[in-house]
Amino acid sequence: TKIGTSDFLVNNGLDIMPTICDYAGAKVPPECQGISLRDIAEGNKPDKKRKYVACSTHFVQDPRKDGKPIDLKGRMVRTENYKYYIFNQGEQPEMLIDMKNDPGEMENLVGNPDYKKILDEHREIFAKYKKESGDNFSS
Repeated sequence: TKIGTSDFLVNNGLDIMPTICDYAGAKVPPECQGISLRDIAEGNKPDKKRKYVACSTHFVQDPRKDGKPIDLKGRMVRTENYKYYIFNQGEQPEMLIDMKNDPGEMENLVGNPDYKKILDEHREIFAKYKKESGDNFSS
């Protein structure tokens, strides 16, 4: 990667331990989900390329609306060309964004029949992420 540029889905906080293990010559525990960034840190092309990155968020923690706590939670899966969001509440509980054509994330493609296959693929990726990570999120 050249200065001022970035590679697609290069790193994640989960990658810190495998990177340290790689430099130390230690084995990475099998339950570790990250990958070593040593190749990237040394200016080389990585052997492995992540297919997606997932993250979770808890947007609002206990502010009150009409005397009831707001508990808005969400998850996001980022693949090379798309972002898929899912929330536990709201008017748009699912969002699919084409990041190449809509980097400002203005158009939700969930209702667009041209993107049904891509949406289904991202739903499957999210289901896989939930299973592998033990995430108990429900929308």
